[in-house]
Amino acid sequence: MATSSKRSLAASESACRLRGTRPDEQVADPAPSPERRVIAFEEMEAIKRLFEGDWRAQQILDALYEGWTPDETRARYGLSKTDYDSTRKRMRRALIRVGLRTLSS
Repeated sequence: MATSSKRSLAASESACRLRGTRPDEQVADPAPSPERRVIAFEEMEAIKRLFEGDWRAQQILDALYEGWTPDETRARYGLSKTDYDSTRKRMRRALIRVGLRTLSS
């Protein structure tokens, strides 16, 4: 066996130990399944309907969807920290009230 092949095998075995898997085990694909994508889309549509007419909540939803940080969101939309935090709290309460916990953390 060539030296580079030995190194590659050793690296693979080390990675498996870190993951807690065996070299012959397949690691699950982290991409969502088609079913999970449909569920996520439907949940997002329900959340958007919940906040229809609340432009500030809509802005924060869009920012969350884009993966923006709170600082990026506040800068983009000109929100104060208090405005942002108050809107998130209002959103969290509304979601809990209807049984959704998507934004409750």
